[in-house]
Amino acid sequence: MVNKSKNRFDKFACACCGFFTISEIHDICDVCYWEEDIYQEEHIFDNGGSNKVCLADAKQNMINFGACEIEFINFVRVPTTDEQVTD
Repeated sequence: MVNKSKNRFDKFACACCGFFTISEIHDICDVCYWEEDIYQEEHIFDNGGSNKVCLADAKQNMINFGACEIEFINFVRVPTTDEQVTD
């Protein structure tokens, strides 16, 4: 993962939605269904990785309809309090 720090629950922030749902590389985020992928994280406009869409499009999809891809809308959930970003 690219320069990421863990939260107090030992989780990394998802590259797509930003919630702390990721334990290790290639985990799938329960909040947006993005599969963590180092290559796609470093090349945000390239869809040549674990996910069919590039990270830039996945982030926009998350804003638009709440999942990295429309086909995963039934697999996602709202983030828990522990997964929220806190200052």
